[in-house]
Amino acid sequence: MKQENINGGYVLLERRLLESLLWTKPPVYLKVWIYLLLQAQHKDYKNLKRGQLYTSARDIAENCAHYVGYRKEKPSISQINRALKWLRNNNETNTNVDERDSYITSTKATKGSLISLNKYAFYQNPSNYRSNNENNP
Repeated sequence: MKQENINGGYVLLERRLLESLLWTKPPVYLKVWIYLLLQAQHKDYKNLKRGQLYTSARDIAENCAHYVGYRKEKPSISQINRALKWLRNNNETNTNVDERDSYITSTKATKGSLISLNKYAFYQNPSNYRSNNENNP
């Protein structure tokens, strides 16, 4: 039986995320980070390079909403801005995790920001990950 491919592509999450400072932050920080990973360009397209996206705090809040029953709960713009500021300024020095630069850099643009995910090409390259399974390279 032939298995179908999944439409839409994929992103890689490293297991070390569980040991990162991001994991200890409020849930909206992680949701914003994953949203940025999913929305970033996976290859150069028009004026955007791989690992970049154009968005606004308002768009992020709308897309990171969830439902409680029938009521839509959106993170506030200030929650989104705090998460983005932390992702911009954080430099992890946790001894269990390799020291890395901030997660993102951003540049204000008309009606939003150009966000670049730092080291996107490195972390989204499957060949940079070692498998735990000896039979699987």
